[in-house]
Amino acid sequence: MKLRVMMGLLAAALVAGCAHRPEVIAPVASLRTTQVKGAGGLVLAVHETGNPTGRPIILIHGVNQSHLSWKRQLSGDLTKKYRLIAVDLRGHGLSARPQATALYRGDRAWADDLNAVIGQLKLDRPVLVGWSYGGRVAMMYLRHYGDARLGAVVFVDTVASAKAAVRTKESDDAVLRMVKPAGYADYIAGVRRFVRLMYDRELPVAEHEEMVGYNMAVPQEVFSGIRGPFDYTSELQKLKAPALVIHGAKDRHSALPNGQYIRDNTPGSRLVVFEQSGHMPFFEEPASFDRTLDAFVSGLRQAR
Repeated sequence: MKLRVMMGLLAAALVAGCAHRPEVIAPVASLRTTQVKGAGGLVLAVHETGNPTGRPIILIHGVNQSHLSWKRQLSGDLTKKYRLIAVDLRGHGLSARPQATALYRGDRAWADDLNAVIGQLKLDRPVLVGWSYGGRVAMMYLRHYGDARLGAVVFVDTVASAKAAVRTKESDDAVLRMVKPAGYADYIAGVRRFVRLMYDRELPVAEHEEMVGYNMAVPQEVFSGIRGPFDYTSELQKLKAPALVIHGAKDRHSALPNGQYIRDNTPGSRLVVFEQSGHMPFFEEPASFDRTLDAFVSGLRQAR
């Protein structure tokens, strides 16, 4: 049996198993899910909650993740004030997951997907919050659409340039086992290691397994498609919308200098370092993250 088929069966088993274990998959209460047609007609799942009259905040997850990455925000205090929109990127979560590497290459399709979400949901001056690869998706949007329709941009533990990136061997090794596994067991081990490197302090087993489950559900072609050179430095340098950079001090996927690079190349931006966090400050220190985001968004001029 091909590795792809076996991975699909395991992902299905994980999802099915989680359905009988509410402590593993805890659906976020009151989420409204909308289907949006992205680039090429690919169907995207967009999940929404919070104050319908509040400033829209688009939460963009990283590679191999899903809207569940943001579950602490989607069920937290931010919902009282803001309209929170969590997108499942193409190939992820409940969005369409075609097994075609070409559909994940380049930046135009990702940018068009995000533009479709903004347009079809009629979002006025949304704040983009892009985590990890989601930060790159925000930069892809800036490359093709500029910042005229945006209220602000927040980059969370992301990388702007492959040339300037400070990588870690731990992360590279885990990714290699996922992209070019020696076999089924090697792929699973790679995914588990990739997920474990997301956070600094141990999480409850149920939450770790939930992450493994939605990581396993992503087609292998996604990682293969997004690999390669990239550089969004010029997009950062041209950014006129307010920008905030957030980074975990103990990030083992994207080291802190990557956040410093974004700060240094984005006019008027500032960097907030979460000292007790790895790659997921919004998950590891959610109360502090939410306060930081709220303070930033509250300070935006209404014109933006």
